[in-house]
Amino acid sequence: MDMAWIVFRQVLILIVFVCMGIIGVKSGKITTDVSKNLSNILLYFVNPFLIIDSLSVDYDPDKTAGFLLALALGAAMHIVFIFGAHFVFLRKGEPDKLPAERYAVVLSNAGYIGIPLINGIFGKEAVFYLVAYIVCFNVFSWTYGMWVLQKDRRMNLKKMLINPGNIGCAIGLTIYFLRIPLPDMVKSVVSSTAGVNTFLSLFAIGILCAQLHVPQLLRDKRALYVSLCRLVFLPLISFALLIWWIPLVLPENGVMIASVLTAASLTPSAMALSFMCQISGRDPVYGSSLVSVSTVLCVVTVPVLTTLLTALVR
Repeated sequence: MDMAWIVFRQVLILIVFVCMGIIGVKSGKITTDVSKNLSNILLYFVNPFLIIDSLSVDYDPDKTAGFLLALALGAAMHIVFIFGAHFVFLRKGEPDKLPAERYAVVLSNAGYIGIPLINGIFGKEAVFYLVAYIVCFNVFSWTYGMWVLQKDRRMNLKKMLINPGNIGCAIGLTIYFLRIPLPDMVKSVVSSTAGVNTFLSLFAIGILCAQLHVPQLLRDKRALYVSLCRLVFLPLISFALLIWWIPLVLPENGVMIASVLTAASLTPSAMALSFMCQISGRDPVYGSSLVSVSTVLCVVTVPVLTTLLTALVR
């Protein structure tokens, strides 16, 4: 019950930030154009600094082993989600909408929502392992994500390799594994920039939600189905296949790693979907609607499933 209350309270805090964005638009104090600008700020500045800040910690051999395990399992989880999206749950659909639906199912909001959620539940130490999952997210978002959304399905090698997420990952991993200490001024800039992630990302989601008729969205059976695949079906499959056994083979920090990967897989569809739709020629409004529906539903699914599944690995 304590775990359920902690998770539920943390989700409520995140919802307050979303409501601020909604109120800002509804009151006329903020225009809807701000959402795109915030998405660019988050994508090009905050997200890379967030990864660098999370990896700017003292090198620890035990933590490193756990990080590499989380990295490998994070990649495996994304592959399971891709297989499930293409061959099990979303084999058919409207041609113009199916790519966005597959992106929404495979790629989660583990950075924007996962970090404050996991920090609130398990503490800052657990965020270190979440970064491994976020590294996988960035790689798959700019490879699989770009491929599935582009209408011509051509891979742009430059965008795949040189993008804000991968650059942030490369810098952060270099700092950690080469044990490079950041100067105090640089560290302050990095941590201050990373610190605005939670509020800005959820505020931007609120702006998106203010443009949509949420009750009508929740009556969209297809959007509900896609969201349940993202929030329930595929996370349960990945837990059964990949996560439950981690504490058995890694007694030192296995419980924490399993809990972090579980929570990361349960987060709603990635907020980046709207932006990726824009740069790929897809409908960003439909992408935003999928993000919004899954975000609304996660208020129920995240506390319930996080409490249940983390209890199974303890």
